[in-house]
Amino acid sequence: MRRPIAALLAALILAVPAAAREAAPAAPAALPAEVEQLRALLASPVVQDWLSGTAAAPAAPAVPEAEPEQDFLDRGFARVARHRDRLAETIPRAPGEIAAGLAALGHEAAERGWAVTILMVAVLVGSGLFVEWRFLRATRRFRKHVLGSAEDTVTERLGKLALRIMLALGAVGSFSLASLGVLMLLPLPPLAFGVAARVILSVIAFRVLLYAFRILVAPGAPERRVIPMPDAVADFWFPRLVAFAGVLMTGVAIAQSLSVLGVSLPVHLMVGFAFFVIIGILNIAWIWQRRARDLGTPQPTLAGAVLWSVYIVLLFATWLSGALFLLAPLLVAGLLPLAIGLVNRAVNHILREGPPVEGEAAYRPPSVLAAAIERGARLVLVIASAFFLLRAWGITLDEVVAGEGRDSVIARVILYLAAVLVIFDFAWHLIRTAIDTWVERAQDPSTDPDEARRRARLRTLLPILRNVLQGIFAVVGVMMGLAAVGVDIAPLIAGAGIAGVAIGFGAQNMVKDIISGMFYLLDDAFRVGEYIVAGNAKGTVESFSLRSIKLRHHRGAVYTIPFGSLGAIQNLSRDWVIDKLEFTVAFGTDMAKVKKIVKKVGAALWEDPDLAPSFIQPLKLQGVDAIAERGLVIKLKFMAKPGEQFMIRRRAYVAVEEAFLENGIELAFPTVRVRAEDLPPEAAAAAARAALPPPAAAS
Repeated sequence: MRRPIAALLAALILAVPAAAREAAPAAPAALPAEVEQLRALLASPVVQDWLSGTAAAPAAPAVPEAEPEQDFLDRGFARVARHRDRLAETIPRAPGEIAAGLAALGHEAAERGWAVTILMVAVLVGSGLFVEWRFLRATRRFRKHVLGSAEDTVTERLGKLALRIMLALGAVGSFSLASLGVLMLLPLPPLAFGVAARVILSVIAFRVLLYAFRILVAPGAPERRVIPMPDAVADFWFPRLVAFAGVLMTGVAIAQSLSVLGVSLPVHLMVGFAFFVIIGILNIAWIWQRRARDLGTPQPTLAGAVLWSVYIVLLFATWLSGALFLLAPLLVAGLLPLAIGLVNRAVNHILREGPPVEGEAAYRPPSVLAAAIERGARLVLVIASAFFLLRAWGITLDEVVAGEGRDSVIARVILYLAAVLVIFDFAWHLIRTAIDTWVERAQDPSTDPDEARRRARLRTLLPILRNVLQGIFAVVGVMMGLAAVGVDIAPLIAGAGIAGVAIGFGAQNMVKDIISGMFYLLDDAFRVGEYIVAGNAKGTVESFSLRSIKLRHHRGAVYTIPFGSLGAIQNLSRDWVIDKLEFTVAFGTDMAKVKKIVKKVGAALWEDPDLAPSFIQPLKLQGVDAIAERGLVIKLKFMAKPGEQFMIRRRAYVAVEEAFLENGIELAFPTVRVRAEDLPPEAAAAAARAALPPPAAAS
């Protein structure tokens, strides 16, 4: 049914012009172009055969042969070849296209008048600058208040930084609203409007970079600087960063404007590349200028300056050649560590506790929050770099997820390994920072005995927990990495269990040491900083590992003792200590008088401001402990805080001896008594002389 109707319509269409020609007395009018095309189409043999029903059945489309799969290197080299051919075609026609675009813009400006066009551009830029100036003037007092506010705490620094960013955004926003608003109102021709819009957007981007550099580097204001650096370094880099932003945005504005003027994409990309070459030359010059100047910080070495210069040349060489698959890894390898280092320093500087610290210690995470933000920023930078590499290599995220193709499988393994590494690094850094923070806080002395014991226990247990967690993270990370590359880890886990049993039998002493150490710590037998005696070794506990303890003797020697050989522990640093003093007085000494003297000396020592904090109970007399050959042995005792009894002992010995001498208490000393009964005087004298020691021989 369809074909007869189509044939009838075709006949009517052909008959109408014929009838018109027969009926018209004058010359026939020219047919429209559409009618002529329809007539030519109906006259085609293929259409005639179809209308008559004699058209042959269409042949089945040929199935193209499957091309061999190419990896990203092959695709990359193919892109380099295409880029080379395109560049060879672009360079000869670039001057002509640029001249034609500028001629079109000049023709538009000439029609409206160059004076009017220049006046419109001046109004466009001036309005933005005027509104920005009014904003800065209106907020001058508030800006002074913000810049002069305190920065002693983390909260104050974060609040001040947020207000500074808001003021910068307000200034840029006022310029943007005014300039873009006037651009919408001015009756500019199409080409001039497109060029002006892109120039204004580039100026806005430049001003954003300018304010960002002022906040990050803050020349002349070290207290407001986000990235810590000496003033000389800030004064060196700030004008160069501004010049970098100016050249960059100028190149972007010119390249985008050429695209509006009808210049082809390869030509305006080539113009933009010329500006980036200028940036590269400037960067190389700045690197060597930095090496030649002494700014109070270590200067770059000759090898470092050469490597950075070669790196920049390689970047632009790969870009010019179109080898994006090589350019992307070069950018990531050079800029990612630099960005991570700057972010770490900025975060640790802003979130520090107290005033800034010079040296590398200033860049250690001061808190768990700083560690979380620092490693979180590192995580974001690594993820962004990974996606940048995938895009440069022509691998989509869908292909990576689906695992289609050889390149996507390799990329999936690399991404998985990078994710495992970064996530484990993030978690371990948080845990390590938290443990180090607790250990550092536990170092502070406390007047509360219970709190002091708790802190000592933390100083003892937390380092062991840190070592155990580090081992767990390392083992789990390695297992997950092996699983990512396709290794079946089930046999490894089973083999590790069997190896663990074998090692347990073969290393019984090591297992004994580890288990003994665990029970010593669970029993709270000692803590770091306590003075203990273990067998023949004694000293202060300095540190310990999973299997041994280190004791520092008071004379400086260090004992390293396995826990399994430690044996009974005598802890001399817990709660209190009783020290006893021993004196020998002559026979017949008045003990009541001695008791009064000791009580008086004990009261004097108790009230001594240097010794009073160390006393728990004063010095007192215990009485006669023994009768020796020389006299009566008396003992004195006092109770003091652990480790502080030695100073009291020394002072007590001196004070008691002086008090005994002042009050006529005689300390016993060796004497010889000779009794000669019923002997004449001459014999008694001879016996006495015989008892005396022989005289020393003359030298």
